[in-house]
Amino acid sequence: MADANHKARPSRTKPHAHTCTRPVLGNSPDYGPTPDLQQPYMPWMQLADIWLGCAGFSPGQRVFLSFDYRNNCLSITPDRG
Repeated sequence: MADANHKARPSRTKPHAHTCTRPVLGNSPDYGPTPDLQQPYMPWMQLADIWLGCAGFSPGQRVFLSFDYRNNCLSITPDRG
């Protein structure tokens, strides 16, 4: 029979705290009346160039963007036409 004073072992896996930042993609930082200092600034054109370069596209190459709103999917393929 089981021991009444038995305690369950602690879990081996620690829960990971997910932290997510939503950077502002813009041409220039916002120096408005109350700039949000918690939001990091990322130049969107440079970031898009880096992402497309990592995906195998070369600078100046034409691409075709396809949005699937039902499945929340963005497809980027070389423009063949």
